[in-house]
Formats: sequence, C-alpha cells, structure tokens
Amino acid sequence: MAAFNSCGPTAEGILQKYDSYAEFQHDKDKAHIYFNASTRVIEYSLPLLNENEEYVDVLADRWFVANAENLEELLPITMGQVTIRRNVLGKEMPTTYGNAIFLEKTKTRFLLIGFKGITSNESVVAEIPPLFFIVENKKGTLTNLTDTPRLADDLFPTDYERTRFATYSTLTLQKINLRVSNWFLSGLRSLVFVDEAGVEITVTDWNKWFENTKIKVENNRVSGGFSMSANEIKLEKDAKIQSDFEIDGKFYEVSFGAGTEFFTEKTADGKYILLLEETTKLPLSPIVKEN
Repeated sequence: MAAFNSCGPTAEGILQKYDSYAEFQHDKDKAHIYFNASTRVIEYSLPLLNENEEYVDVLADRWFVANAENLEELLPITMGQVTIRRNVLGKEMPTTYGNAIFLEKTKTRFLLIGFKGITSNESVVAEIPPLFFIVENKKGTLTNLTDTPRLADDLFPTDYERTRFATYSTLTLQKINLRVSNWFLSGLRSLVFVDEAGVEITVTDWNKWFENTKIKVENNRVSGGFSMSANEIKLEKDAKIQSDFEIDGKFYEVSFGAGTEFFTEKTADGKYILLLEETTKLPLSPIVKEN
C-alpha cells in the first residue's frame, strides 16, 4: 500500500473512479461539445452556438477545471474565444467560434474539465446536459483520457446566469385574406407572411405556426381604405385590421396591415414564438394595447 501511494494515482485508477458516469450520447441534430486537451480548444457542434460570438462568450463562464481527485479544489483558469477556420479539400469552410482554456501552471496530475450545460428552457435545440472530460497533465502537456464527455448528473453544482439561445426571424405580413358573408366582414381567412429568406407562409391555423399566440378570427375591424363585393373585401395599401391577440395568456388589441413586421423566435419544430416587446420596436410594428 505504501509503495502504491508513493507512486500516486494512475490514469487507470482515475478513469475507474468515474467509470459509473455514462458517456454523452447525443442526436446528430442536437448540440454537442468537443474538447481537445492538446490545444485546449472547445468547439460547439451547433451553428446556433458556434456562429454566434456573443453566445460563445456566454458559454465561456460555464466551464471550470478541478482536481479530478478532489473536485472541491478548483484550479485558476482564464477563458478566451478562438476563431476556427478550416479548409476541406481546398474549400474554405464557414468561420466558427469556440472557447479556449488557459490554465495556470499546476502540478495537479489529473484534471476534470467541467461544463455546466445549457437547459431546455434556454434552448430546446441547443440543450446540453452538464458534462465533463478527464485530462492528464504531464508537466504542462495535456492529454485527453476521455475523448467523449461524460454525463455529470449531480457530480458538481450548475449555478450560472440563465440566458436564451435562439434563432430569431422577422416575418413580414404580405397579404390579408378576409371572409365575407352577405356583404358583411365575417372574419380573417388567412394571413400570408414572408420570412427573411423569402419563403411564403400562409397562416390559417395559428396553432400550427405559433406556439404562444392565438388570434381572434371573428369580429375584426377595418381601418383605412377598402372596397367590398358580396364575397370579397379588397384592402387598400394603407388599410389596417384590428384584432384581438392572446399572447402568452395576455390579451392585446393589435393593428396590422401589409408590411407589418413580426419579430419571432423560431422553435426546434419549425414553429414561431411571437416576441411582443421586440415586435413593437420594429418599423411598421403593430399598435399593441394591453387590456
């Protein structure tokens, strides 16, 4: 026993200590992280994260380094951001961003590189559970003992300031189709939006496209110029429709017309969340009044 202690812990012994923590198995379309111990660079697989410098800065604060033999012993580090450029078969790949760990000189042999994660409330697509890597330190040269991160479960605390990691999109209202019955406006038939890529979205069922918004399709009001026939209403360019919106459980009176822009967050399943506060900051934005 004395001879074993004089030699200190081994890589096999450290790995055995964390053997009960399963490897992180992720879906190919979900976020994943990579840590190269030799370069000390962290990469994020998801474009939502790795193409956004601001998000990479936020994630830098969620990393820490501890003595793998005693997790209460945190080691001083400085986190940085790196620009990653790759050339594959002569083709320049899109620039991405990652983090780098600058570790102060230490004699600690085995290191736990911990990541506190991203919760589902912060992003469904970018959700990453708390993870860790085990690294060996030989006189300042780091080597991965685990290439695939392990699930941390409750191994370490995950206290950090929550944020939102999301893809945002501005939907521009292109056309309003109204229902007419016996020369009377009977409600909204559909709204036609165009997203930033020029894709046309015809909304007849708000529950299909918007997760947090319901619109009252009856008893709508028209302001501005329009012409009416027995079965059709044609709105002039400056015409607006007033309707009641229920957004996140609150009711608002909203005025909108052709050209009105709605600021949204795109969800993992292709739906939208209407961001009311951001929408009201846009040009041609709806006139919103909370009841």
